[in-house]
Amino acid sequence: MIRNLLKKLKTNLEEFLLISYLLLAFMKSFIKSNSFEEFVLKSDFTLKEFELKPNKNLDEYIRKNANQFNSWQDMYKKAINEYTKTIKI
Repeated sequence: MIRNLLKKLKTNLEEFLLISYLLLAFMKSFIKSNSFEEFVLKSDFTLKEFELKPNKNLDEYIRKNANQFNSWQDMYKKAINEYTKTIKI
């Protein structure tokens, strides 16, 4: 039982570290901020507003503050695509 818990913890930690690395690498490549947290804080939006619902104002912020993206949805799709390239499915 403990062995299974340790194995699950190790897997979760590995996934967390990978996602953290990818977020940092992705953010440095595509946004004009040092982190996603800074990117959100510099905006006039709450974290909840960074959902995949259409939002013209958020899309405008993305166009001005992120390279290569016309909308939040475009940026989100790119991030997911980059992440899935690194995992084994």
